[in-house]
Amino acid sequence: MKKVSFAQRLRQALEMRNMKQITLSKKSGVSRALISAYLKGDYEAKQDKIFLLAKALDVNETWLMGYEDISAERSDEIKSEDLLMEAASDFLLGNSNKHNDLMKKIALLDDKDLIVVENLVDSLLKIKD
Repeated sequence: MKKVSFAQRLRQALEMRNMKQITLSKKSGVSRALISAYLKGDYEAKQDKIFLLAKALDVNETWLMGYEDISAERSDEIKSEDLLMEAASDFLLGNSNKHNDLMKKIALLDDKDLIVVENLVDSLLKIKD
């Protein structure tokens, strides 16, 4: 099923977003040297780096890994999960300014989404320990 190399997709995503390697490095937190190595095909990114790169490029992680028949665009569901993860991280790290915004957003969620939030918070707490 995998047809396109990670290096090709990363290059394609940079072109689609009209982004330079240095900008991607700043937005993703992945070093410029590592991005360069990915583009040369020297290494394939591990899942944590794929997530950071895909988020910075606003592309689907599965598409970035080279799988075909997958849209390059990140789904709204993934973007919502990213926002919730970011808000939960801020809350756990003591950024109280975002606490109220987070609570307002959580109040709007249905039961299914609340389970996702609970799982995300549990994951963050495990990472923090």
